[in-house]
Amino acid sequence: MENEIKLLARHEDLAALLHSPLLQKYASAPAVEHLIVDTYYDTPGHDLRSQHASLRLRKSGSDYLQTLKLGNESDGALHSREEFESPVKGDRPSLALLRKLADSKRAVRSLLQSTDLKHQLHPVFSTRVSRTVFLLHLPQGDIIECAVDQGQIEANGATAPICEVELELKSGHRARLFDLALALSDEVPLAIGEPSKGERGYALLAPQVFAATKATPLTLKKNMTVEHAFTAIIGNCIAHIEANASSLAHGDGEALHQMRVGFRRLRAALALVRDLIALPLELVAEMEWLAEDLGAARDWDVLAHGTLDELAQSHPGALHIAQVTQAALATSEQLLRRASAAVTSPRYARLLLLLTQWRLGAPWRNNAAAGTLSRLDQPVGSFARGALASVHKRLRKRGKRLDGVSPEITHRVRIAAKKTRYASEFFSSLFPARQVRAFVKRLSRLQDEFGKFNDAAVADKLLAGLQEEQPDLSGSVAYVRGFLACRAQDTQAGIKKSWRKFSPARLPH
Repeated sequence: MENEIKLLARHEDLAALLHSPLLQKYASAPAVEHLIVDTYYDTPGHDLRSQHASLRLRKSGSDYLQTLKLGNESDGALHSREEFESPVKGDRPSLALLRKLADSKRAVRSLLQSTDLKHQLHPVFSTRVSRTVFLLHLPQGDIIECAVDQGQIEANGATAPICEVELELKSGHRARLFDLALALSDEVPLAIGEPSKGERGYALLAPQVFAATKATPLTLKKNMTVEHAFTAIIGNCIAHIEANASSLAHGDGEALHQMRVGFRRLRAALALVRDLIALPLELVAEMEWLAEDLGAARDWDVLAHGTLDELAQSHPGALHIAQVTQAALATSEQLLRRASAAVTSPRYARLLLLLTQWRLGAPWRNNAAAGTLSRLDQPVGSFARGALASVHKRLRKRGKRLDGVSPEITHRVRIAAKKTRYASEFFSSLFPARQVRAFVKRLSRLQDEFGKFNDAAVADKLLAGLQEEQPDLSGSVAYVRGFLACRAQDTQAGIKKSWRKFSPARLPH
């Protein structure tokens, strides 16, 4: 199993990276530099890629080495893959050798025995890289290979540059990879290295479609400890965040929304265990930095592409709406570019590294009281019932004040509903599926109404600011705000109706 962190460097920082005091300090021998040419193989229909596999043939000097990689489990910036590797004679992969290596893996064996694969396998793209390798021995006994790559990917006449650092764990604890990556990023600005060389090669062959990614379903077991369950939940939230980074970097507005949801889920999860597991203040501050950028961009995105667009469709040809929409689109695009830049920055890379290092290292156990450790080691089943009951109780208590439907009260109830929804989803696998579906269905309808109310409130706030910043649009903005104020009254009635339907809903048990 390969465990590595991939980071991107700027070409102008390569010299500093290769002469890094950190690398010189821990290197067990002088760095080795060599030229590597990798040729990636697949069928015309990219059958290997469709099975989340990659097959490459590496030439180094006069030797050839074939490598089959399977899957790509991601834990923040850490990537884990099954890897089968063997020397080969000549410039062609040997499926027979790979079948022997993967003999215990039925799915892999079946893939390698495919007639199509045997007869249609051909080179699809290649990489040519100058690689400098440092073998690092850390004070704790861990061994890490640091490879600094500079070169390019070539596919059908198209090329893309390579300038990256790979930190691969040879032996020891995975958390040490993060220690090293963070220390190295203090010396040289580094960004998260997504996607892999293989994925980038396929992207050169055909235009890549960037799309938002929702959170993957989470499966917990009742005999899991509270700590084990929450490290899984936190890992699921981090994976949700990182899965949307590439699409957001390319300007996908829905990926922006999903990444923001990922951070909200993470904060909701941490709130459930705040008396047992505390997030370091540095991480809290960095999450707030990114949440602010994502939140501002998302609010204007909803206004420009949602609220105003719907209003324009219901009032075609309205000049006032068109003028305001144009101004809102300009601001939305500016803030989306800012959010995109944020998730490709060294600051974001450091945040993701710190989050994953914190999760894997479990520093909350250090100096924890015996009572806290005892609660962390309890089965998660009873904890989940108590936590879910607590957030549900808070929601019902706040909901009793909805008669007035003031913006402040509605906001508090909306937040409580959101936290209840997240908790229900985190713990869903611990309860009967039918009960969970029934509860979440009613809660979702309530959230939809709260979402409409919140969108209207946020829109009015943003438009008020636009009215102040661009006086020439004051009349048009006032016109739009009037329309939205009328629609908000209908939303208030919808909230009350949805609350009456939700109130009798029973918690999963």
